[in-house]
Amino acid sequence: MSSTRSSYVSIMVFSLCGLILILVSQADKVLASAIPLTVSRHQRVTPPSREEIPSYLIPGQPSPNKSIFFTGQSPIDRPAVKEWAAKAGLTSIGAVWQSGDNFLEISNYNATYEELVQFQLDFSTVFAEYSSGIAYLLIAKGFDPNPDSIFYTIELEALIKSNKVNKIIRLDMKSDLTGPEDWSSVDTVYWKKGDPKPGV
Repeated sequence: MSSTRSSYVSIMVFSLCGLILILVSQADKVLASAIPLTVSRHQRVTPPSREEIPSYLIPGQPSPNKSIFFTGQSPIDRPAVKEWAAKAGLTSIGAVWQSGDNFLEISNYNATYEELVQFQLDFSTVFAEYSSGIAYLLIAKGFDPNPDSIFYTIELEALIKSNKVNKIIRLDMKSDLTGPEDWSSVDTVYWKKGDPKPGV
């Protein structure tokens, strides 16, 4: 049990560090209505609670049949993956908030490390809970989700429990960090409603 907990904590640390590396570069962007316009590295706010987070979503987002989840990519590669998803017309976690990626930006918040980790888990849960219809999972070909990953431990659990998603389609990520050009015709089912949680 202790080794599993240590492994989970390690994944959380890696994920949070990756989130900081990706998002801190955007700190000078003008913030939209979900976060006060005065928020900056010098004036931070408390992260919204789990119950408050849904009110920060763009109305109607994420759109049905458009949510895409990533797992297994390095923090350095994540922006390229998100760029592909946007060009493909899919909706990733940074695209559903009224203030865009700024909602996820760590430098906007006055919180402890533990509180920031919980905030990451909470907004990941909300994104999954509000996804519906068909969802997509982008992952390297031949690999399964890490059992300690946020996708497997948090997002997949929420997708299944919400009862809003009919199936999750697996998309194989190519070496150039893009998914298949004909992603909408891919029918490789990772999970479908009524099935148990996939093993790893």
